[in-house]
Amino acid sequence: AFSKLSLMTLLLSLASGVPALRIFGGEEKRMTLREAAIYSPAQVLFSFIGKDIASLLEIGLAAAAFALTYWPMVGINASGSDLFGMAFALVYAVWGMNFIWSIL
Repeated sequence: AFSKLSLMTLLLSLASGVPALRIFGGEEKRMTLREAAIYSPAQVLFSFIGKDIASLLEIGLAAAAFALTYWPMVGINASGSDLFGMAFALVYAVWGMNFIWSIL
């Protein structure tokens, strides 16, 4: 049986994976492939890094929303900043994996 934190971690992972797919999926994927054929690979790499840095704001907001709603409801022994740090690391890892899936 899942504990409350395990179930919330699973739900956070599933919910945060979908927005990450739009960063490089769909029309963005076709545009990136077009740019890779015309421009140098360094420009495509810098574009990827720029999109990754820009997505940090959205990742931070998702982690903050999770920490601010989950922490007061459950009464765990971790501080709010610890829970935010764990949520941020989890969402960042999930976004990274979904970046890879959307590029493939």
